[in-house]
Amino acid sequence: MKLLSCKQHINVAIHNARTIWLESKQQELAHNCKTQKIKVLRVVDHKIVHDELFLFKDTESPILITTSAWRNINNSASGGVGLMIDKSIKSSLSYVKPWNKRIFIAQFNGNPVVTIIVHYSPVEGSNEAEEHYENLSTAISEVPKHNLLLIVGDYNAHLGKDAGKYTFHDKSNENGNLMKDFVQVKDLIVTNNYFQIKQRKR
Repeated sequence: MKLLSCKQHINVAIHNARTIWLESKQQELAHNCKTQKIKVLRVVDHKIVHDELFLFKDTESPILITTSAWRNINNSASGGVGLMIDKSIKSSLSYVKPWNKRIFIAQFNGNPVVTIIVHYSPVEGSNEAEEHYENLSTAISEVPKHNLLLIVGDYNAHLGKDAGKYTFHDKSNENGNLMKDFVQVKDLIVTNNYFQIKQRKR
């Protein structure tokens, strides 16, 4: 994938943050992005709570863009999605759109235009899971067909052998079945099951 404003290919990486509400953790993540030359990093479960619809934060070189985490019944911070992008591609970022507390959309100008959807699925057994996939499907329906679409996030799903040749799990769980249906209906490819890698690295 290439963006118009930069000549290099951009690496899109994924990161389950667990928490980066501490300034030091954000700086550490930014340092690792620069060291590994990651241009776009998907961040999930960052636990940063803020009043703004979305927040741009300059962490030395990469820019952290987040939607707010939320408070659970114990008043602890939970969730939150976003991206960390290198400053070299900031001018290509045409818009960001928080869809809801679990879904975040970013679009980059280029040829083709690149749309990245970051999402955080409810955990296995949650009664919010089906609604989440309905929301995700609705968000995708607004993306123009000619865009390069990347859906990155924490699916909280186990995909079994019926979902691909190179899966880690033998059987799909409930979230995995929802994910399979979603991928099939939207004509998507699960890329981490697309290539064979060593079992211990899956």
